[in-house]
Amino acid sequence: MDAQFLHQNLYRSLVDEAMPDAVFVHDEKGRFVDVNVKACTSLGYSRDELLAMHVPDIELDFESLQATTMWARMQPGHSEVLRGRHRRKDGTCFPVELHIALLKTDDTRLYLAVAHDTSAWVAQEEALRKSEAEFRRLFDTMSEGYCVYEVIDSADSERVDLRYLMANPAFESHTGRKREDVIGCTVRSLYPDVESAWIARLAAVALDGESTHYQSYFAPLGRWFELIAFQTQPMQVGIVFFDVTERKRLEQRLRMQAQVFDNIEEGIVITDSKGLVVDANPSFERITEYSREELLGRNLKLLKSGKQEDGFYQDMWRSILEKGSWSGEIWNRRKSGDIFLQWESITCLRDAAGEIKNYIGVAIDLSRMRHARSELERLAHHDALTGLPNRLALLTSLAAAVERTRRFAKLGAVLFMDLDHFKEVNDTLGHACGDELLQSVAQRVRGRLRDIDILARLGGDEFVVLLADLANRSAAVKVAEDLVAQLGCPFVLGNGETVQVGISIGIAMFPEDGVDPAKLLKQADHALYIAKREGRGCYRFVTHQDNNQK
Repeated sequence: MDAQFLHQNLYRSLVDEAMPDAVFVHDEKGRFVDVNVKACTSLGYSRDELLAMHVPDIELDFESLQATTMWARMQPGHSEVLRGRHRRKDGTCFPVELHIALLKTDDTRLYLAVAHDTSAWVAQEEALRKSEAEFRRLFDTMSEGYCVYEVIDSADSERVDLRYLMANPAFESHTGRKREDVIGCTVRSLYPDVESAWIARLAAVALDGESTHYQSYFAPLGRWFELIAFQTQPMQVGIVFFDVTERKRLEQRLRMQAQVFDNIEEGIVITDSKGLVVDANPSFERITEYSREELLGRNLKLLKSGKQEDGFYQDMWRSILEKGSWSGEIWNRRKSGDIFLQWESITCLRDAAGEIKNYIGVAIDLSRMRHARSELERLAHHDALTGLPNRLALLTSLAAAVERTRRFAKLGAVLFMDLDHFKEVNDTLGHACGDELLQSVAQRVRGRLRDIDILARLGGDEFVVLLADLANRSAAVKVAEDLVAQLGCPFVLGNGETVQVGISIGIAMFPEDGVDPAKLLKQADHALYIAKREGRGCYRFVTHQDNNQK
């Protein structure tokens, strides 16, 4: 086996078995003188067919590559790299990268071309180009703002800053700043009053790579933003953000409305278009005595009292459907069975198409309101501690009593009373014991009087007894003496303490001492002053000298 045979076998093994790419050898005229197996399989020709062909037969871009000119200038030891397209036997084409080198033996110039199929590369490049185009289209048209920062580190963690590297068109609409004015600038230079925590949160994403999604208030713009922050590469962070200020304001408004709904005094109930309850506030629960859970899904007919005829409800619903609302008094029944009077306002809510979606009812419990009004009126005319009539009520009753004595020729008396030594009880035992003593005094005095007599408290330890329809002056004396005696007896308080007080009384008779209620009280008060001055624990009448002075 000679050396030439060995070289030929080695060459064939290399080009046919070891080479993964197509190999072509051609002369200066482009005629193929050798090809490997890969060349045949990639183009679909046999070796004999290719050896009968020239380079232009398979190379689509032969002219544009100016191959013959390139062949002529090539020197041994150098190679050229070109990109072109090969055509298969079936007419289909595919991209190739050609590595061409000169093989010079004696006076013969041969060229070795290794063709690598770049279909996969081209497909990847096309996919990348499309991906970049899609990203650019998304980048330019997305409604959310987008920008990329790089972290400018600092030895002082409080002074870490962010520099703008990229921003999309929507960035401008969300921030009011043009992209060309922010790229290359830092956040702190654009917004000197920015909070360090706002920067630190984004810098942390750039440093540790952990993405985050949150809402944040950006004080320099006075706006709320929702952000998605992610690391684009170490020390860089990208954010997608959009303005949620209006949403936050709406949420705040809804929270306030919910608080009003839950805390308003009026009862509110909401039903669907069929009249089934979908919500009710605590006041409505209190008024009807039904819990919200008991009301949900039920028709409000369960509150119907039966006191109103069907025509009432027909008129009510006619008004709601024709006018959109109705208000008026209605009798309803609580869960306990009690029937109560209620002021009800009902409004229907319609959608954009005009269809009724809900009914809203606002209820005021007139029964409890009137009771509360009566209680207020009672408190306006009565003493809060003892429940006795106050000065205003006393003057009204005294005016009526004076009028009766005038019409029926009767007598009346005003007994102005003041407790003796009451201050000492208050000072030594406290106001609670003092209040208890006043209540006990009121009970003891009330027990001595007739049903037609009136006991009033003017304040402090001052009480007034109004005696009407007396036969004579002695009847008033008898009551005064009994009261002095009874109130001189000890009082045992709830804490076990025994206290001793007395009482002094000033008496004005009507009509002989006058007929003006206010003046009668003043005269009786002056007579009381005289009784206290003369030793207490006694009573004194208004004298004629007093009347003349008055």
